[in-house]
Amino acid sequence: MTTGAITKLRKLQVVVEAAKGTGIPATARLLGPGTLMDMAAQEQPVRDYGVLDVNQEAPTEVEQGSELAFGPTELSYEQITYLLGAGILGGVVAALDAGTGDYKYVYLPPAAADPDPDTLTIEGVHSDGAADVQALEANYCFVTEMSISASQGREHSELSATFIGRKALAVTPTASLAIPSRTLVPANLWGVKFAADHAGLGAASVITGGAVSFDWNLVTGLGPKFRLAESLEFVEHQFGIGRLATLALTIDLSALLETERLSFFRAQTARAIRLQVDGPAISGGGNHNITIDGTYYLIDPPAEPGDDDGQETVTLNYVGFYEAAGAKQFEVTVTNTQVSVP
Repeated sequence: MTTGAITKLRKLQVVVEAAKGTGIPATARLLGPGTLMDMAAQEQPVRDYGVLDVNQEAPTEVEQGSELAFGPTELSYEQITYLLGAGILGGVVAALDAGTGDYKYVYLPPAAADPDPDTLTIEGVHSDGAADVQALEANYCFVTEMSISASQGREHSELSATFIGRKALAVTPTASLAIPSRTLVPANLWGVKFAADHAGLGAASVITGGAVSFDWNLVTGLGPKFRLAESLEFVEHQFGIGRLATLALTIDLSALLETERLSFFRAQTARAIRLQVDGPAISGGGNHNITIDGTYYLIDPPAEPGDDDGQETVTLNYVGFYEAAGAKQFEVTVTNTQVSVP
């Protein structure tokens, strides 16, 4: 029997590099859909060749690189740290939090300095069941955009991201990596808090009977830096593009909507918002946790009402801004049982 690659057999494998751009064997599986793509660019010369046929010369490769569109996949308290380190702030060391076994990671991007992201070696493998029909590896991979979303109902929260890296090379992938242990995040466990500024979020209460879903998106501001450096690959990352967090929050059409419309949209007042989820208890003290704090403006008017099981809902589109008093636009913290990123 002859067959092509089987979707169920594809896999992604990953490791945080010790030195940026120096590929090393993967140490863990990255669970979720995605294909590591060869994104090399070629230019076709087109000139007057004395015939009516357009192309008479072979194309020339002018740039090398790779891309991975990862997800959507189930959000977990463990694997999210790969994306946060490679997109927001590198070199984050977990600190013991509430007790033995509780490790807290804090991702607070610097306002005016290189976030020095973790870079990853990623292996993308496709198999037909008898052999690997494609196995590619790219190094110096980092995140340019990511999204975390949740919607009320019997489902998991979701995570997605876009990675870019240096050129994709055919390799023999790392063998026999085990399926990682994940603690998944049910969507209904999320809570949303409002405050006037970052400082007020700690004492704020979760809004009740209001939030239906959210989609938090981040453009990391990271990109590839190409130079005349005797190579078709990018030299290193650059961080001057500018980062931006946005939040689409869907709520019931209620008095809460009128507060947001009058006090924050019409009055052009800033709003601090916390997205927070507590998961299973960790032996020794606290709980698994993901907290996303941010300050935003409500730039656009509330959207036309939608319908959720007969209840009218409205989506509010918030745009992040840098709060001088809190010295940040956003901050993400994660608590899990991992003393370090695998």
